[in-house]
Amino acid sequence: MALFFEKFEDLIYEGLGYYQAGNSEKAIQKLEKAIKKNDQIPDPHDFLGNIYFDMNRMPEAKEQFKLADKLGDGQFFQCYFNAGVTFLKRKNFKEAIMNFRKAQLIDEHSIAVKNYLAHLFQVDGQIGEAIEEYEALIEIDPQNIDALFNLGYLYSDQEITDKAIGVFEKLMMINKSDSRVLNNLGILYMKTQNFEKAKDYFDMALKIQPDNYLIFSSLSQIAVKQKDYKTALEYINKALSIYDEDFMLYYDLSNIYLEMNDFDKALETLKKAIYYNPNDTYSLNKIGQIYFQKEEFQEAIKAHLQVLETHPNDPFAAYKVGTIYMHLKDYRHAEIYFKKVLEIDPDYIVAKLKLEEIKRTSV
Repeated sequence: MALFFEKFEDLIYEGLGYYQAGNSEKAIQKLEKAIKKNDQIPDPHDFLGNIYFDMNRMPEAKEQFKLADKLGDGQFFQCYFNAGVTFLKRKNFKEAIMNFRKAQLIDEHSIAVKNYLAHLFQVDGQIGEAIEEYEALIEIDPQNIDALFNLGYLYSDQEITDKAIGVFEKLMMINKSDSRVLNNLGILYMKTQNFEKAKDYFDMALKIQPDNYLIFSSLSQIAVKQKDYKTALEYINKALSIYDEDFMLYYDLSNIYLEMNDFDKALETLKKAIYYNPNDTYSLNKIGQIYFQKEEFQEAIKAHLQVLETHPNDPFAAYKVGTIYMHLKDYRHAEIYFKKVLEIDPDYIVAKLKLEEIKRTSV
């Protein structure tokens, strides 16, 4: 009886065939047989690495990719790196990440790969992964200003305030004249309620960038927290003198007037915010709340309904309309809007409680 000897090339083709058919284990068996016949050819190692990669068996994928790259004189790292760059240019982030991760398995110390991966994870919203890559990148390249800044920003965004402060203070030691770093430190110390230190950093930032209206806005917010409304108004008006088309400045100004119980000026200011941003639901809802406090109930309803015209899935606006009708003892309309709240957000507990209250009142 004649024996059937499988050829090296046939084993590779069979392995790839099984892989394409979804039978990964059989594919692995065939490729391992091919490697036993000839372990000096890089391709079967690369194919095997890709199968392990897709199976999330990273240690085995790493071993095979490294062998392929070694046998191929570095061509596989370069191939995956170039593929990552190409997919990035095409804005195909998923494929770009996948190829850079393969390149990283071959050379885990590549600064370029870590840099690309960190940025890609950040853009793709994979914040935990982005932080890990930036941290690893900084271990290799501790003076990498862009990586430090992005890491500090991500820590800040994720409310990891102590680490964010540490990163930005390290950046300040590298470059004391970067107003972005000083401004971020000011914002972070504001979060920790250390207003004196926050003001020190904002003042340093203003010496470098005296026309940064956002810094004056931040200083205004500190003054509000300290109940120094006169100073708060001075800062916010200084910001508006530099740039008067940012709707958030008017929103902040309205908050100062509200703290001073000046409802008319607060309303006037909020209307300016809406002029510059007609979709500013925060200002519209706040207008409704002020009219309610002024007992101008129809105007309050009108403001909240204006939010629902452009943002029909805003549960807060619907809830406020319901509460106003309930205050007016118009339980029929109140019930309609509380039910609308629950259609938008079934877990809006206070709307459920209001409906139960209406039922008890109607009995």
